[in-house]
This record gives sequence, C-alpha cells and structure tokens, in this order.
Amino acid sequence: MVKHFSPNENATRDAAILVKILKRLSSLERNALLRFYVDGETKESIGAALGFDERTFRALRLSTKAAFVEQTGQKR
Repeated sequence: MVKHFSPNENATRDAAILVKILKRLSSLERNALLRFYVDGETKESIGAALGFDERTFRALRLSTKAAFVEQTGQKR
C-alpha cells in the first residue's frame, strides 16, 4: 500500500530536511542564506557585509538547493 502525504505532512517533512541541510552549513553561510531568503536582503548587501563575492554566494545557493532537491525529490 502506498502512503499519500497530506500537504501538512509534506511541509513538515520538507522543513525538517531543510533544517538538517542548514545545520551542515557554517554559521556564516547559514546567516547569508537566511538574510537573503527570510529577510529579503539583496545579494550585494549580503556580499558586502559578509565578504561573499557573487560567484561564491551563487554557488552556496545552488548547492543548498541541490541538496534539498536530492533529499526531497522536489524542485523549488
């Protein structure tokens, strides 16, 4: 029997996976992503404040997204 997840179960599972991924990052990397996605800061202001160049910040975003997609099978 195949179990179908409700939207709430999917959201809870996805949030738990995201927390695990974020915990593996350094505090600087985690701070950069939270400032970008949660606080809505620009990548330029984050780069200036935390010392990330555009390429490094883009790589961080892409690798974090790839880890999420790999573990959930979902594209976001």
